[in-house]
Order: sequence, then C-alpha cells, then structure tokens
Amino acid sequence: MKKGTNAGIILFFIVLAALYIAIYAVPNVAGFFDVTYVAEYGELSVYDETDAWFIRNETVYTAPDGGSVRRLADEGDLLRKGTQVVAITAGAPGEDSEEMDQVRERLGGQVQKTTMMQGSGLISYFVDGYEGTLTPDYALTCGYDLLSEIREDQVVKIPSVSTREGDPVFKSIKNDRWYLIIFVPEDHASRYRVGKTCYLVPPDDEGHDMGEVQLRVESVDMDGEQAKVVMSSRNYFDRIGELRCMKVKVITSEHSGLLVRNSSIVEKDGKTGVYIKDTTGKYVFVRVNVLDSDDEQSVVSASSFYDEEGEYVYTIDPFEDVLSDPSIQEEEGDEDVDQG
Repeated sequence: MKKGTNAGIILFFIVLAALYIAIYAVPNVAGFFDVTYVAEYGELSVYDETDAWFIRNETVYTAPDGGSVRRLADEGDLLRKGTQVVAITAGAPGEDSEEMDQVRERLGGQVQKTTMMQGSGLISYFVDGYEGTLTPDYALTCGYDLLSEIREDQVVKIPSVSTREGDPVFKSIKNDRWYLIIFVPEDHASRYRVGKTCYLVPPDDEGHDMGEVQLRVESVDMDGEQAKVVMSSRNYFDRIGELRCMKVKVITSEHSGLLVRNSSIVEKDGKTGVYIKDTTGKYVFVRVNVLDSDDEQSVVSASSFYDEEGEYVYTIDPFEDVLSDPSIQEEEGDEDVDQG
C-alpha cells in the first residue's frame, strides 16, 4: 500500500510538471517551432549608418586685430560680397586657446585677413582648420586613410565676445554644391550608382534626426575592401556649416509592400519566389516580385505584378502563411500554384 501511495505521489508531480511546461514554458518558445509566418504590409527603408565627411567650398576669415567682437550676421545667413560680417573694436584680446592654435596650424595661412566678405556665401561660426584642404576637387581623390584621421571633436566654435589677432572670426561657404563622403561594405556598393538620388538624415546637436536632405551619387570606387561613395547636394540644412565628420544615416531606397524574410526567397526554374501554405495545408511555390532588400528582409509586390516579359503574374496576398525555411519543402517535393 505504501509503494502504491509513493507511486501515486510521483505520478502526481510528473503530471504537475507537464502541466507547468505546457502552460508556461511552451508559449515562450513557440517561435522555435514555427515553420511559417504571416506576410504583412509594411515599409522597407534600406540605409547605411556610417561615418560621413562633409566637404564644402569654404573661406576662413581672421581678425586683423585683437579686441572685442560684435557679430553683424547670424549662423546660416546668406550675404553678398563686400558685406561686413563682424566688427572688431579696441578691447581686451581673446584668451589663449590650444584648440584655436591647432586650427590655425591646420589652416596654414589659407585665410582672408578681413572682416568683409570677399565673395557671396553662407556664414558660419565653426572652424576646424581643414577648410583650405578638404576642397571638392580633393574630395574625389582622397581615401579613407586620410579622412579617418579627421575627427568630430576638431571642430571649434568661434568665440563671439573677443578675439586675438589672426584668429578666425567667421567663415563663408559658397552657396552651391557641397559634398558628402561615406565608406560602405563592398556588398552594399550596389545600393549606390552614379546619378542615383539618396537621402541624408543628419542629426541635430542632441542626436535627433533633422529630416531628410536629398543627395546625388557622384562616384563609387573601391578603397581596399570597402566602397568610397561621393555624393553631392545643393540643399541647405541647419548644421551645414558646423559638421565635418559625423555618424549619419544615408537612405538609398524606401518601398511599401509585403515584407518577407530573405531566408524564405528561393530560385526555382529561373524564377524567384516563396512557398506559401494553401487552403489544404500544402506548401506551393509562388513567384514574387522583389522591390528591394536589406540584409534581413525584402519588400515584394502584393497580389499581382507584371514580370520582365510583360506577363501578368499572381503572387502572394496579404496575411498568407510563408514558409520560413523553404529547404524543408524542397526536400519533400512541392507544387506550383497557377500564376498565369
């Protein structure tokens, strides 16, 4: 009788443990057993987040004398040639600054020693000393080794109260085309082609996106194991005079459609498609029209599309079950759905 009682207790705990696993553990790992997922509408934004270097036509203006400074223009103002930008009057000169000394050394005398505009342009009160070196012509030839030495923290905000003789007091930016240089992995180079429109998403001074700025791809060249992409723009944004090197987002494409995992897409008889579960529970091969892809998923046309031969093709509908791993079905054999 005692043995029977002990066996009953053991059986009770086994059943209890099984119930616990069924109620709590299995739902948490349910995704592990999923062989399909639902194709849903969404937007796919393909982009690179990478360091970027801003290249502009710039002229740095330095103080003819030390003293007090009064600014006559604001950051980003567009001024004509001959306009006075700052006024320097007698007073205590600016304090010694190691950062500004480094800027002056990098400038190497490539400055205008005046407070008057020598040409039209946008005004900025940020300098880093590379204004005379990183010109648009140079941007097309310089490589990663040189640009990687240029840091974001080398940009100096010009003092607004006083200055030393020879210190920068403002700079002007020619109001035409400016350039952006990025380096991307070799397998991302195909995202960029000469003449293509891309979009820069620069950050504000708190790291928040400031909106999209349109860019045009000027060149794509290999630099070692990565691709150097040079883009240009005529569009203004708030920090155009300040930024030199900054991590940014560059969007190469945006599409809407059904989102499917790249692992689900296969080639069969020269056609691109996925396997979906039909009403009988079988998996059938259905052609898809891939609009764009990132490293993990693709956006495809919904319901129908015209193929390269101009034929009308039925494809997957929203909320259909897509096979996660098509190799499973290919091993078992499959059926094709009539897509004509």
